[in-house]
Amino acid sequence: MNIAICDDDLRIHKKLTAIIRQEITFPYRLTSFSDGEALVMYFHENKVPLDVIFLDICMDKMDGIIAAHQIRALNPSVMIIFLTSSPKHWAQGFNVQALDYLLKPIKADKVVALLAQASEKLESQQATVLLKNERGLFRARVNDIMYLESKARWVTFYFRNGTSHKECNTLASFIEAWPSSQFYRIHESFFVNMSYAYSIERTGSLSNNKSLAMSNGQVLPISRTRFDGVFATFTKQQKGDLL
Repeated sequence: MNIAICDDDLRIHKKLTAIIRQEITFPYRLTSFSDGEALVMYFHENKVPLDVIFLDICMDKMDGIIAAHQIRALNPSVMIIFLTSSPKHWAQGFNVQALDYLLKPIKADKVVALLAQASEKLESQQATVLLKNERGLFRARVNDIMYLESKARWVTFYFRNGTSHKECNTLASFIEAWPSSQFYRIHESFFVNMSYAYSIERTGSLSNNKSLAMSNGQVLPISRTRFDGVFATFTKQQKGDLL
């Protein structure tokens, strides 16, 4: 697991580093940043991908919320744990899907629990599904799939890089063995990776017609009977509670 600490307080760096070195038993790589600008630049330079970031909300150069929004545009899957001295800042992280918040002063048991949660989520992100094309079978990373659409016995997979893949099968057959809990069936025809869900919107003039806007601009219909479940799942995802 590639872990980063971004805080302009050296004491926080030392505290977190000591806890991770003493308590974490799985393999990890630790990188440190003293401000949000340096962290964002790291993503622009396409260096070793980060899995988890401990990100301070209040910093002098670029605060954590601004940095998180810029990072999300570059990497939608990296897990962000905000560092803060006050719960009043928690609401600011809603739109960047923070995994959780770590309240200062930092406690070792909370750090260990959050990294265990992150490890579980990382395993889910690395899951693959077996698909087939004219050349044979191939594996696709589940986290790269934005959503599945079913139409006339064909299921189309839409990937975050803009490509798609079509197979003759039923949507139910894929859902039954799907290896990730981050997907939700929002409609009879759509099975969606909620990590890429951007907002829930009203469609047309009728307030009871709802749709799900995706991060790529695509707007997908939500079945009326599924709306409550979609709303609850979307809210959890935005808060960072969905594994």
